[in-house]
Amino acid sequence: MSKRILLILLPVVVAAAVTAAAVRLRQEPTDTLVEGVVGMPTAFNPLVATATRADLDVAALVYDSLVRFEPDGRLTPGLATSWTVGDDGKTVTFKLRDDVRWHDGRPLGATDVVATVKLIQSPDAPVPEGLAGFWRSAQVEAPDEKTVKVTLTQPLSTFLGYAAFKVLPAHLVSQIPPKELGSRPVGNPPVGTGPFRVVEVRPRQVALESNPDYFLGQPRLKRVVLQFFGDEPALKEALRNGRVNAGVVEDPSDLPLGSGGRLTDHRFFRTGVVMVLLNHRSPVLADRAVREAIAYGLDRTRLARPGGRELGLPADGPIPPFVWFYREDFRRWEYNPDRARQVLEEAGWKAGPSGPRERDGVKLSFSLITNDDPVRVATAEEVVRQLRQVGIDARLSAAGFSGVVNDFVTQHKFEAAMVGLEFNPGFDFYSLWHSAASRRPGLNFGEYANRQVDDLLARIRTTWDPTQQAQLYAELQAVLIQEVPGVPLYFPVIHYVTDGRLRGVRAGAVLDAGDRFRDVARWELAR
Repeated sequence: MSKRILLILLPVVVAAAVTAAAVRLRQEPTDTLVEGVVGMPTAFNPLVATATRADLDVAALVYDSLVRFEPDGRLTPGLATSWTVGDDGKTVTFKLRDDVRWHDGRPLGATDVVATVKLIQSPDAPVPEGLAGFWRSAQVEAPDEKTVKVTLTQPLSTFLGYAAFKVLPAHLVSQIPPKELGSRPVGNPPVGTGPFRVVEVRPRQVALESNPDYFLGQPRLKRVVLQFFGDEPALKEALRNGRVNAGVVEDPSDLPLGSGGRLTDHRFFRTGVVMVLLNHRSPVLADRAVREAIAYGLDRTRLARPGGRELGLPADGPIPPFVWFYREDFRRWEYNPDRARQVLEEAGWKAGPSGPRERDGVKLSFSLITNDDPVRVATAEEVVRQLRQVGIDARLSAAGFSGVVNDFVTQHKFEAAMVGLEFNPGFDFYSLWHSAASRRPGLNFGEYANRQVDDLLARIRTTWDPTQQAQLYAELQAVLIQEVPGVPLYFPVIHYVTDGRLRGVRAGAVLDAGDRFRDVARWELAR
């Protein structure tokens, strides 16, 4: 065969091989989901701060929680069938289901929940500080094997968000020293109560089979295979050629999506926000007119979707629009640069022939810091450009993430800072906007203080009735939109790209990417 013929045939052979791989996947039983994951698992433990995306994905399939986090942020029964609150608001009693068994056949009991909490409380366990710090202030006991009693130091209706941790088996947890939690799995293979159980662990793959005794019913899928990739380009290539059915990617814009492609993008939203924190000790930013002008002067849709990439859901106010208590009929922060200029003019900030606006000889100028991540810097540069159009001068500087957080933000040594923050799982905004949260461990780094906001946040914490809570959240939303204590830019999105045949995925709010599997027992691949 001549070299010329060989060169002509080679691309055809390669293309045929790729097509054959895709055909083999399509010919796999439609009761098997092949999931691509960037990164490698370490110990499959969902509680440790060092858990990788692969760890959390395996854990989401293997373990369950007392409560389930729903797409609209509500918390519903999981391993617990119900809970009651004592008259003092500080005692919460969970009743456990009586039809749950661990994958090794043992029944779930209250001692499992207590053992898991004790592990979280241990100072030697590498558990995230937010979770550990909360549970170290609580007492937990098991009056009987189907009852868990939690005693809090003060009434806290948003406590249920902290009860969304994965429960581990006491009979296996007892075999692991807390300090080794991040390097040793709980069981070999891991043992949980979830819809799938681990049956095979390979260096770059974990296979799971459906749990026939799952308390919510045996999953429709019989197998889930997680394949691990070194980086996102490799995962994307596997999605393109059909080697995997699904995977989480940061930027799906170059994948064949929608009606013209074979893939579907399911958008989930983290319980967090990327926002511009404003320091209210700054004479310029203490002026509500300036804060309002910043809100009107920023095109958050453009900031959230630079160059065709979707970083998140544009924020139209301080409350995420995907949560159950959001009021769509309220006034929003719409992009309106003319209105921004009008607000500043009426407040006495006058435009000159050049440079920023001034009032009484003071320039409308402040510093803006962010970390040196290229995407974050590009977003901050666009913020600076947009504010300049309405006469506001934001002077940008960037530094390493730890430096920005530890040296400036947590020390309150900034005027404006663009950062990412995580909400409490129960959407308790107390730590973000209450005046008392300006002290550690609060997140009110800008030292915002408003008596009405303080009162509403305190009442939300002591109100358990959902209808009354919704009314209080509505009042809070209205006040914060008017006050503009800070300017949320967008709520980060998680792109879950799947084969278009996959049915049953419910997008919405998630605590982490693993929560995309919350309804996996009802998923199926159409033929």
